[in-house]
Amino acid sequence: MIAGILFIASCGNKTKEVIVDGPIKSFYLEQKGTGLTEGMEMEISSKIWYNAKTKNIATEMEYKTQNEGSTQIHKSLHISNEEGLFMIDLTKNTLYKLPKEADKDEFAGLDDYKEQEFITELETRGKILDREQYLGKTCIVFETEEPNDINQPEKTRYWFYKGMPLKLDSPSRKIETVRFDENARIPADRYVIPEGLTSLN
Repeated sequence: MIAGILFIASCGNKTKEVIVDGPIKSFYLEQKGTGLTEGMEMEISSKIWYNAKTKNIATEMEYKTQNEGSTQIHKSLHISNEEGLFMIDLTKNTLYKLPKEADKDEFAGLDDYKEQEFITELETRGKILDREQYLGKTCIVFETEEPNDINQPEKTRYWFYKGMPLKLDSPSRKIETVRFDENARIPADRYVIPEGLTSLN
């Protein structure tokens, strides 16, 4: 399992880090990044709240694109809870609901992380370069080739901590985690759907 990298931002965070050894049971994450999409420069900030036991995920994101001197900002919130997957457009205040099965859990396996198995999987996709400290965590530095936005292969490096990607670096994309609370206690209301949204289905 190679978990996907996302990005986000939110206010009033009440998570609390609980330091324990072993696999990641939950986390709160903040990331910032830059990249290209359809030839446009893009800045992304994200926040993710994940509970491995319940498989609940809340992902809040802000995309800022630059095109011919014009700046566009789009904000979204995706919540996957016991009732389904909710795609929320915070810019338009709209809501679209999908069944729970539609949610691809990008972090599945984190709570059952086995390092040697993870390393073996990585070695089938690229090469391990080193181990480095990032945000006080000992990370596996992994290099592979991935297609960019025009489908050209480019060298991409990941910094993995217990299977969780904390950093990504390539010629066209750069993503950095600026906060990572491992095994955070996440309030239940983080996975509650906001009121006042217009349903699209």
